[in-house]
Amino acid sequence: MSYRTKSIIAFLVFIAAVLLMTSGEAFLSRPMFYFVPMPWGNWITWVGFIAFPLSIYYGFSAVRRPKKRFMGLMHILLKLNLILAILWVPISYLLAGNITNSFSGSATGFQGSPKASEVFWGFNIFLIFLPFSILSAVGIQTVINLLKSKNNR
Repeated sequence: MSYRTKSIIAFLVFIAAVLLMTSGEAFLSRPMFYFVPMPWGNWITWVGFIAFPLSIYYGFSAVRRPKKRFMGLMHILLKLNLILAILWVPISYLLAGNITNSFSGSATGFQGSPKASEVFWGFNIFLIFLPFSILSAVGIQTVINLLKSKNNR
């Protein structure tokens, strides 16, 4: 399977996750399996968090195999994002104290507290903001490189 095909599949998975999560369907709060009480919405979010950086990784050979320092930095940031996305479920569990990511004002200590909820939402925003930033930076750099090569002809 080509990198382009992998990129398209990963991006379509990300879009499907976004559409499903924004639909507000009732099934999102139901457990996916009876032996694992994690809701469908958490599974879908997790897959979406992983699929988005993968679509960028597979979509840009300059990020996948960097030759310039800037693209090397984007490569490292994208891998960091992917690792954090893979670890989203255990990190979320540690913050919430449960697999449904429910937080409570009556929680004692940090785990499951409103402060933990703030960290949880900040983490989620970071997992989406970082790949969008990388995508923007890579796109701008690609345009700059095209303009430079055009001027050197």
